Amino acid sequence: DKNKVIGERIRYFRRSKGITINEVAKKSGLTASFISQFERGLTQASIASIQKIAQAIGINLSLLFDGE
Repeated sequence: DKNKVIGERIRYFRRSKGITINEVAKKSGLTASFISQFERGLTQASIASIQKIAQAIGINLSLLFDGE
């Protein structure tokens, strides 16, 4: 499932940069609960939400979709 793969990639990049879910939530305007659920593949996210998360982490959106 694409959403699960993208969520896993978000978690990977977030952790590799040492950023907490709460920091991403503050920067993106999304809830920490939603981000956590998305990273674990428990919920779906819109492209707009994924873009906000990518910006909060400081990565290019295309990194999340490479290989899809």
